[in-house]
Amino acid sequence: MNVELNVYDMFHTNTLRDRETAIELINRISKIPQSSTVTLNFDKIIFASRSFCHELIMNLQDKRNINFVNMNSDILNMMNIALRKPSFAMKSPMKVAMIH
Repeated sequence: MNVELNVYDMFHTNTLRDRETAIELINRISKIPQSSTVTLNFDKIIFASRSFCHELIMNLQDKRNINFVNMNSDILNMMNIALRKPSFAMKSPMKVAMIH
C-alpha cells in the first residue's frame, strides 16, 4: 500500500524551517504501517532548512520505503547537503533523488 502525505497540507506553510517540524512529520510517518510505502509530496513547498532536512533524513534512514515527490531543486540540494553533515547515527550512505 502507498500512503501519500502532502507536506504543505500538513503544516499550512511553504517553508520548513526547524527540526521540530521534521519530528512532527516523522511522528506522522511512524503511525503508518511499516509494510506501506510512504510518499512525501513537497508540492507548494519552496524552502526547507538544513536543520529540517537533516532531522528528517537521519530519522528516516533505513526505516522504510520513502519516496520524495514534487521537490524543487533548492530543497533537493538542501537534502543532499544535509546528508553530508556528520552524524553518529548514520549507518550507510544515502542519496535523495526525485522520482517521476
